[in-house]
Amino acid sequence: MTPARWRYVLRADVPVSGGVHAVRVGDRVHLFAARPDGDGVGHVVVSGGGSWEVRDPLPLRTVSGAAAGPGGPVVAGARLGDHAAVVLADTETLLAEQHEVAAWPVPVDGDPARVVLATGRAPATVWVGTPGEDSRSVLLADEVLGLQAAAAPAGVDLLCETSVGARFLRVESDVRMERAMPSGSFLSPGAVLAARPPGVGVWSPDTDTRRKIALPGMDIRRLSLVDGLLAWTVREADEPVAAWLARLDPTGTRAERATRLPDPGHAAVVRRLGGEIVVAQEVCGRLEVWLGTLPP
Repeated sequence: MTPARWRYVLRADVPVSGGVHAVRVGDRVHLFAARPDGDGVGHVVVSGGGSWEVRDPLPLRTVSGAAAGPGGPVVAGARLGDHAAVVLADTETLLAEQHEVAAWPVPVDGDPARVVLATGRAPATVWVGTPGEDSRSVLLADEVLGLQAAAAPAGVDLLCETSVGARFLRVESDVRMERAMPSGSFLSPGAVLAARPPGVGVWSPDTDTRRKIALPGMDIRRLSLVDGLLAWTVREADEPVAAWLARLDPTGTRAERATRLPDPGHAAVVRRLGGEIVVAQEVCGRLEVWLGTLPP
């Protein structure tokens, strides 16, 4: 284990629950998390050098994703009041009534930003579209249990957990690629990750190649790969969850400088911001933010 240099930025006076969503827009990282009493979604902005501000809560009960659009963050979730699925950008766009939702909306970076959503049951339909415009159906399944999405070079990548396993789709002008994936996989930009103790298997849809990365810890629970930074959580004997971060080597096959995150007992979201790394964690019902660097 290689120690990183972390400095504490804030423990925001923003009660949160249900995890943190992060998106980098320009030279700022926007953090979003639902409030525990369900009366809004907290919004904190972190800038380079560690300056930060707490903005007005968003009129959502929950948040299911955040992305970078041309005018700033695009945030999706359940609306206050009727709990319908909506996306917030410059204006609010209704995506589906609550009773229709099979998987809550996930916005995807782009100009324009796109949104992925699943509605209905037996069958459920997965939709891709631009807020305020018509969406199109890209997948039918008996049941949709979870939905992940990420930007692709010319479209959107989807990972849909269904009752018969996980399906990956690359959607451009039409469905360009479809693959079966292990249940419990994680989608990141340009990669699908799956736990393969003692490490993680990575499949690249751009090249249709697979590789394995060795990681410390056996019981891997959560994975993300963003900006060349691999973050993961594992269960360990001495604490319920340990959160780790590493930089991938140029070949993408080896995790370098693996280090525990600042509060290792809590899952985290990680984003690059200039020459530093922003780590945001929910700790005891509050949002904590750290800035740091990995050793060279």
